[in-house]
Amino acid sequence: MARIVLVEDNPVLAELLSEALEHAGHRVRTAGGGGEALKALGVEPPGPCGADLALIDVHLPDMGGVELAERLKGGSGTAALQVVFLTGDAEAQLPEGARWLRKPFGMDKVIELIRELGL
Repeated sequence: MARIVLVEDNPVLAELLSEALEHAGHRVRTAGGGGEALKALGVEPPGPCGADLALIDVHLPDMGGVELAERLKGGSGTAALQVVFLTGDAEAQLPEGARWLRKPFGMDKVIELIRELGL
């Protein structure tokens, strides 16, 4: 069972993905934007992370998903946090070696990726 933070500004997708992940036995917290995610993960203000994986939409209303991931990886309690980007943008600029899923994706692809990550 993984502890997952889902950062997705589309409430319908966030609910569907959250339900599928919970049904698969994972604990899920959702955030609609980067600022909310930073607070949920204890980065701002600093605190314990409490998550193994962050699923991050590349295009968020308050900051880019890549910027959010960089800020998360820079936090003392979140350095080991694994990140997977979610995007429907074929030209999204992602960091080299980044793990990502292209929208639309089947829920089985997400579950499979989490297993591949060892979570």
